[in-house]
Amino acid sequence: MFSWLAIGSLEEGLKALRPKINDLLNNEMNKVKKLVTKHSDFVHAIATQLLKRGDLTGEEIEAIYLELYGENRPGAQNAAIQREIFSSLSEAASAKEIIDIEEIDL
Repeated sequence: MFSWLAIGSLEEGLKALRPKINDLLNNEMNKVKKLVTKHSDFVHAIATQLLKRGDLTGEEIEAIYLELYGENRPGAQNAAIQREIFSSLSEAASAKEIIDIEEIDL
């Protein structure tokens, strides 16, 4: 359990936490950027199809991958990539809720 009184006040506590939150956001954003860059052709193909169709099933996403790479997605590898992306986005979103995003210097 954490008490803001241990730091002094809510405002002082947020000032103390802000650099750590900014570091977390920057680290997670960098992870997401690397993953999206590494898999940009797949990301763009999915985005293109989403714009055309509005939504995609898992099977349709698999078909896009197969068309791009000529093989099925390696399950464990892509599951790990998806977990990494969603974890990074989730952590970044949680941190964003804690502070005013306008005060972050990215």
